[in-house]
Order: sequence, then C-alpha cells, then structure tokens
Amino acid sequence: MYVCPATGHVMEPHQAHGPYCSTDLPSAARTELVAILDRLKDVDPSDGKVIPVWKRLHELAPEVYKATKPVRDALMSEGVKRALDGLVGP
Repeated sequence: MYVCPATGHVMEPHQAHGPYCSTDLPSAARTELVAILDRLKDVDPSDGKVIPVWKRLHELAPEVYKATKPVRDALMSEGVKRALDGLVGP
C-alpha cells in the first residue's frame, strides 16, 4: 500500500503512478517518501529512533504527515509524541 505524497490518497502499489497520485513532488522526493513509509512500517512506532523518520516525512509531505495523525496518536508512546511535537509541531 502506498500513500500519495501530495494528496495523502492511500492506494495499491499498481496505482502509485496513476491518476490517483499527484506529481507535485519531484521524483527523488517521491522515492524518498516511499522509502520512509516502508521504514515506518517495519519499526516499532514507540521507539525513539523513529522520530527523525517522522520528522523527514513532515518535511517532505506535510499533508501526508497531517493525515497520519490519528495513526500516530494511536501507535506512538507519549514520549515519542512529545519529542516529535517539539520538532515539527502538533
């Protein structure tokens, strides 16, 4: 599953370069975003080591970051949330 970096639209891998995904981000940024999402899926969300990954997601695709707030709130420990909020805001 992939998330369009510009719109936050969740899609299947075969749709990632189709009409459901915006091309507002340069190709390199989209590639990095996919790598970030892959890394997040393989890491314990309450591990402090994930903070820089979430921060980079916020920098690359703020709309995706905003759309993931319910997921972040449900999965992250309070310490990770506080640390992240201090870096990028709530």
